[in-house]
Amino acid sequence: MASLETRWVKHRYAQERWKTMNRERYLQQKRELAARPSYLEHRRAMYRLRRPVRSVVNETTLSTWKDEEDDIEATDEDGNRPGACRWGGA
Repeated sequence: MASLETRWVKHRYAQERWKTMNRERYLQQKRELAARPSYLEHRRAMYRLRRPVRSVVNETTLSTWKDEEDDIEATDEDGNRPGACRWGGA
């Protein structure tokens, strides 16, 4: 396995050396490839898949937040209640 690792290290070194020696060409290639319509479409599709899916139940808007705020009972100002978080600092 050492030979595979050695080959990989040499390959990565050669890649980085080429990128350094041909920096402007490499950056231009990256810009052109990233601007392809098919690639942009794929990136948008992947973004849509990764976005958290909002459900109607979990969606909180300002109007629902205000309604919930009115329903909240008064809390102990010192935070002396079970589950109160004490954060250090200011």
